[in-house]
This record gives sequence, structure tokens and C-alpha cells, in this order.
Amino acid sequence: SVMGGVGRFHTRTGKIEYLFEKHPKIDYFKMNYEIYGVEDHTFAVVGESGIYYYNIETDSVWVPELDDPQNPKFHDRGLNITAFLKTAVPWNGTEPRTD
Repeated sequence: SVMGGVGRFHTRTGKIEYLFEKHPKIDYFKMNYEIYGVEDHTFAVVGESGIYYYNIETDSVWVPELDDPQNPKFHDRGLNITAFLKTAVPWNGTEPRTD
């Protein structure tokens, strides 16, 4: 798991550039459990706040519950995702919030 967010480590400077610094809409993703490659230039970040996808090539973030709010699959912001399986279609196990 990753505490504090996903970032890129710069070997020359020794500094970490966090994705949430460039993409504030993922600022609430503080505890991330897994990072999975989804496509050639995209990975999924799964954590206690849900899931988001980062495209390295376009430097863009897609958060399903924020970027597709009309889709009933993504209405529960902060849905805990407990497992992720990449096949032809990404599958994820979820756990409903209790608060």
C-alpha cells in the first residue's frame, strides 16, 4: 500500500512529484492499496477512497465517480475497493461504506 498518494520519484533530485499536486481532484486519495496496469499507457490506482485511472501519455486522470457522475455504478464516492482483476474487462471487489 502507498500512504500519501502515488508519485514519481526523481532520481537526480531525490524528490517525489505526487499526482495529486498536478491533479487536485485526486487529493482525497491518501491510502492506495494497489497500482495495476490497465492499458499500455494507463494504470489504475485502487484504494480506500475508490479508484482512479492515470494515463501517462496524456498526463490525465479519470475518476469514475467524479467524471461520470450520472452513471449509477459510480455514485458512492469513497466506495472501498478491496480487489482488482484485469482481464479483457477490469473487475473489482467492493465494500460498501458504513458511515
